[in-house]
Amino acid sequence: MPHVEQILNNFQPKEVLFEKRKTRLFNEAFRSRFYTYRLDDWIFTPVPPMTGCEKQFAPTSLKGALGFRNLTNGIIARAPFSEYLDADPP
Repeated sequence: MPHVEQILNNFQPKEVLFEKRKTRLFNEAFRSRFYTYRLDDWIFTPVPPMTGCEKQFAPTSLKGALGFRNLTNGIIARAPFSEYLDADPP
């Protein structure tokens, strides 16, 4: 966790997105230092269903449109971000 803490401290994000099932782990490490948004676990899989935001931009592949061709972690990271953009405000 020290590496994650260093990254979060360096970037100073306004909000941190993470899997709901990791809530306890996140809270133990960071308490309430960051505003958080918890997402369903399935969103963090390599090939989740396309979100509304992605459908709107409709890339034919991730290769050219987003530059993610062989970046598994990049592909996984784009889904929570897209889901977050599609979410209704609290």
